[in-house]
Amino acid sequence: MLSIEERAKAEAKQHRANNKRANADLQRWLKHPLNEDLVLIHKQVPNIALMDLFAKIIRYFVTKPHRRKNPFRSSEELDQIKLQAIVSRVKDQVDRAPKGDERYLACRSILQDAIGDLKEAMTKQKKKYELEEEERKAIQEDQKRHDRIRQSDPLSSSNPDIEFKVIFIKDPGDPKRDPYFLKQDRLMITYKDIIWRLRFNKVARLFHLWARCIDPSIRGYAACPGLQWTHVAGHYPIKGTEFGVVDMANLSDSYIVALVDRNGKETIPRPIEVPPFGKKTCCEPGCSSLTNHIQSIWRDSQVMNALMLPDDRCVQQVPLDSENFPPLRNDLYLEVWEPEEEIHTATAV
Repeated sequence: MLSIEERAKAEAKQHRANNKRANADLQRWLKHPLNEDLVLIHKQVPNIALMDLFAKIIRYFVTKPHRRKNPFRSSEELDQIKLQAIVSRVKDQVDRAPKGDERYLACRSILQDAIGDLKEAMTKQKKKYELEEEERKAIQEDQKRHDRIRQSDPLSSSNPDIEFKVIFIKDPGDPKRDPYFLKQDRLMITYKDIIWRLRFNKVARLFHLWARCIDPSIRGYAACPGLQWTHVAGHYPIKGTEFGVVDMANLSDSYIVALVDRNGKETIPRPIEVPPFGKKTCCEPGCSSLTNHIQSIWRDSQVMNALMLPDDRCVQQVPLDSENFPPLRNDLYLEVWEPEEEIHTATAV
């Protein structure tokens, strides 16, 4: 029978292994030529949910079989050449698809045929996907999205009055990047569309998207009332015009975004990795609190105050773990003093 501490260590070890394996799969996929082809296709089709399902299946075949001894050798599996042929066929057919409203139905038919080709192979794998149900839901989601586009603006191909601002939420030591501005068009309806477009434009590849909310009705930080960042993904309608990108290449999914007041001159968002609950804090001996941890990873910085929503509770001496600081949240406000020479021009929130 494992003790609580031994069980926590085992869970933390498994968590690290899962993150490492997931990041390896993502890096392998991002370097694969099929990923580039799928991004090109995605930019042209209005059937976003169905396209995501098609890309998900292709990615499964590319990233999973490498764990077997002889990848792509079984007659029951699709090989690389056949995968490339399917993607190439879809790309050619989408290029020739008609314009206007007919394009939606034409692209749906093209993607359904391609998913049907992949579905037969997927049912021969040990890990089976409920493809019929996923495909049905994707078609329904795309139909709702298509109807919203037609009702809102059936003629215009873009809205020049809406421009999204994208900033880069980074650690203090990372090089500064100017904000990126993205024009909204009639295919850009959900957060997933923004993610795909940023990848297509090579602004970012492996990242999480956050949306900035400014609403006086929202209970905000004592120093920043009404201000908050929210992790967003999926096919939810876009709200707001300012977004943040968190680079996930060297970051696990267990992190938070804190608002950091630097010397009382500017307030910027920063990601902070959060150890799993039960794991002893990670950077130095004696690092047992949020303040000690921040001052260890952000050299020459001093934490003057640390508050948590919703009650502006002081958390300077609270241990930094996923129990006290739930991941993918923006509940932490920090007042930090840094030497003046360390304050560079940054994108303020």
